[in-house]
Amino acid sequence: MEAQREQIFSEFIQLGVRSREPYRIQKRQNRLNYVDDLPADSQELLQRVRQPDIRRDIVNNQLILWLRTCYGPDSEPAWNTSHDEEMSRLLEEDMICNDESLYNFGLNWERIFLLRPEILETGRNVQKYEEETQSALSEVVESEANSSQGADDSLDPVEALDMDRDISFSYHRMRSLNRIHIVDATTLASDGPDAGKVLIVFFDELGQTVRYARDELDEAVEHTALTNIYLEDHLCWAYANIGELYQRGHPLGPPYSENFGGDS
Repeated sequence: MEAQREQIFSEFIQLGVRSREPYRIQKRQNRLNYVDDLPADSQELLQRVRQPDIRRDIVNNQLILWLRTCYGPDSEPAWNTSHDEEMSRLLEEDMICNDESLYNFGLNWERIFLLRPEILETGRNVQKYEEETQSALSEVVESEANSSQGADDSLDPVEALDMDRDISFSYHRMRSLNRIHIVDATTLASDGPDAGKVLIVFFDELGQTVRYARDELDEAVEHTALTNIYLEDHLCWAYANIGELYQRGHPLGPPYSENFGGDS
């Protein structure tokens, strides 16, 4: 059953925003806000493919989720401290994915989408989203072309990355459908430069990483209530790393073309 569920959800994820739109419209038109709103046969199917803990509601998909991916015995003290002192202040309990039987993903945090593909739904008007994304793409194509004409081969990798970040700012913003805050082994480690820091990932419509960065726990908690646009001047966005697929020379990164965009 797990393999069948993952296959179904994987196919749904790969549809992209445009192809998923009919499902979103149907859900809205039929006022399917909660599991109990579904027809009996659909509820039976849902019971077979979704664990009870993540079957509660099917509409509140715009929450910024927190995901714990590390459950080693050494991680418990750090988790209990952070959860009690910081998370409890501002986070609703259903925003925190903390269940070893479900979320013990280790480095493979993206598996959350195979459990909760509704995270990739969007409240945006699809046509407007596509138009604004294409407009941002046109701007970045032009900026990339102008930058290439005056390219300085002496740029070191850090300077080149900064340039790509600046050029791609508006396009990355449009492609970032949502974000997730991840508490992983690094966050819960007892020492290290990033110990205690939460991994914040901005992802696109297919769950692919656009930008990612580490943020202090208290900052990450405070930012949970903010939409992505309000983080544009913050370090977790402005100086974030670029996801692999969006890096220079990779499928979704520079050098761009006008034909690039839409469903990936």
